[in-house]
Amino acid sequence: MATFQQHHDSLTRLETALDQKVSELSTAINQKEIRAEIKDLTSSIQGLLERARVVAEEQESEGEKGVMLDKLARHEKELDRLKGGVRKATLQAQEAAQKRSAQERSELLEGVTGQS
Repeated sequence: MATFQQHHDSLTRLETALDQKVSELSTAINQKEIRAEIKDLTSSIQGLLERARVVAEEQESEGEKGVMLDKLARHEKELDRLKGGVRKATLQAQEAAQKRSAQERSELLEGVTGQS
């Protein structure tokens, strides 16, 4: 069974990876793949949080248990922050795609009216 510290370290790595994917998402032309990766990372983080909570709850020392639960609370807050970032990045990417599409339509119309 993995230790709490191993879960904590894995959570930190996954949060960093998720943060990078959120950054990529806001400028991505093709969001589908990145969104799938984000979904996988989010699921992995949630699963690790559950496993780490079990380990924390099994601690006999109330002091250790409290420290572990505090760390878990910080990871849960970070996950919530990242989920908000995903929503914001998705909206930014959609707006950018709409602007590109409008620009392309405008350029096509200019080409058609300029040829008449």
